[in-house]
Amino acid sequence: MHFLLFFTVSVFAQQKKAFMSLTPAAVWKDTDGNPINAHGAGVLYNKGVYYLYGEIKKGATRLVPGQSWEAYRVAAGGVSCYMSADLVHWQYKGVALAPNTTDSGHDLHTSKVIERPKVVYNKSTAKFVMWMHIDKEDYSYARAGAAVSSRP
Repeated sequence: MHFLLFFTVSVFAQQKKAFMSLTPAAVWKDTDGNPINAHGAGVLYNKGVYYLYGEIKKGATRLVPGQSWEAYRVAAGGVSCYMSADLVHWQYKGVALAPNTTDSGHDLHTSKVIERPKVVYNKSTAKFVMWMHIDKEDYSYARAGAAVSSRP
């Protein structure tokens, strides 16, 4: 996926005849100079703007106890949003979907798994729909989650 995104950006930059570059495997930074925090990201194009949504990964990494495979986790941090006009310069717009920090039974609680968010536009409802994988930290849920918004 990183290769495809890099290839797309390179072609787009050449069409614009501007000097823009991204380095694969390097830390990509937003327009404020902070590392982009959007793991498992997806891109939405809407009205001339690209939106990047991804899992917020920060905090201490821990091994999930009782697994037969190496399952490393950080607390679910929600979903971040960045926007760009050129696929190279990304402005941080904030948390698009916040985790729940108080109810351990909630699907979006920080103890759960929120993975690979993707946003699509539903023309018939005029809403943006975020699809994601929701799970328990031991992956015993295997659920699809959806969130709906009027704005990207």
